[in-house]
Amino acid sequence: MATVRLECHIGMASATVGVPAAFVGAPTFLQQHFFDNSRNVIDLRPHNHVQQKALVRDDAREVDALDLHEAAEKLTGNVPGPNRIERIALILADRYKSHPGVFGVMFDRGFTTVDDANGNSRFVTIPREGCAIFLGAIEALRGRRQDFDREVEFTTIHELGHIFNLDHVESPSSFMATSRSDAPYADEYFEFFNGQRDWLAECASNPLVYPGGSIFKPVSGLNDTRTERVAATAIKLQIGVASAEFPCARPVELDVRLQMSAPAETRMYVPQRLDPGYPQFRLWIIGPDGERRLFRSPRRYYAPCSRVLVTPQKPMQRDISIFESAEGATFARPGVYQLQAEFDLGARGWIKSNILAVTALVNRAELPLERLALLSDARVRRFLYYRCEKADPPILRLLEAHLEKDLADPGANDLRYAVIRALTPAGTEPPRAVQRRVRTYIQQVFDTAGALSTRQYQHLQEIDGRP
Repeated sequence: MATVRLECHIGMASATVGVPAAFVGAPTFLQQHFFDNSRNVIDLRPHNHVQQKALVRDDAREVDALDLHEAAEKLTGNVPGPNRIERIALILADRYKSHPGVFGVMFDRGFTTVDDANGNSRFVTIPREGCAIFLGAIEALRGRRQDFDREVEFTTIHELGHIFNLDHVESPSSFMATSRSDAPYADEYFEFFNGQRDWLAECASNPLVYPGGSIFKPVSGLNDTRTERVAATAIKLQIGVASAEFPCARPVELDVRLQMSAPAETRMYVPQRLDPGYPQFRLWIIGPDGERRLFRSPRRYYAPCSRVLVTPQKPMQRDISIFESAEGATFARPGVYQLQAEFDLGARGWIKSNILAVTALVNRAELPLERLALLSDARVRRFLYYRCEKADPPILRLLEAHLEKDLADPGANDLRYAVIRALTPAGTEPPRAVQRRVRTYIQQVFDTAGALSTRQYQHLQEIDGRP
């Protein structure tokens, strides 16, 4: 197999953190890990610039995605165009502004996301040419010097793995596992497994592997037989929606429930990642045209892995917005869609959900014109999808003004639910005037039966203090 020679240019975003021991001198571990784990195909040669001028500014304790894109340009000098790139960037920074606790990120995905709205051709024409690790976030959880140094090495190879389009995989052990919150991984995680090695070995011929050759569309490297295997355990994955028929433009929430069905003494710790923003959860959709595609979440999560206890009396439940994906509207065309979820239980394998059939209806036949105009507004759709984030005041006022007209369903309770969530952020107690508004909206929701999903009703009961 032909050898692929790439240059990895390394620089410091700021002077707020020190240079890690691994990057004092020549960080040869980069070259060694990728050469050994790609069947001697990827020759990744480090070019160390950490002692030079800060790529962002000396006092930058937090950097955003734009900072990282511009820093990558400075490091590589790559120019958008048809030519193959030969240089990638590794940026050492303090913290990531949108996710201050994350250890690293492959920010250069080739499309915009919630943490990276930079759609300029400068930043999306050449995808997968840059990643970053965040030394301040690592140091906060790895106080001992040896733990810090070990995590820096692991996170560096992990993020570079994403540049070659490798996805997170929790089992078997490898560099592509998500970092733990309590301690660094043991030695068996400091390698790639055979399926990942096979993928990296295709770098010379496969544009999906070669940096810049395709958008970030990661693969696991797992054998197909494992993804088809149902976990040998008495646990069931169920999905559902409030209504199996809805207008194309209406926000749709998927109820997801992971339930133990064994005797009462059975218990299991499972990854707390029941969301398509994590690689452990996959949602497959067959559209009206028969095409089977993977739902790609607009959000990607990189937090250290934690686990939650599931028992027959205590299922894991989520309500997940699925009406918008990274590619746009999920139900863009009227017709029948089939949905099925998969969840990775680690060593126990993947478990599959029931197959759910839903029907997307023609908007104009189902929605009043004013409601349709509101639900077609991109700013409103973002607000409805990211309702757990900081509320956008102009959109919040727009929705509340719309609801004051006391318009009926379909869709009114979706808006009320979004407004309630925006007015009651987790960990805070709203002013009394706001609490009164929230109670009014909650009562209006409960006065309209069958408009929201089961999990959404449970959430409103928790907010309102209802039994």
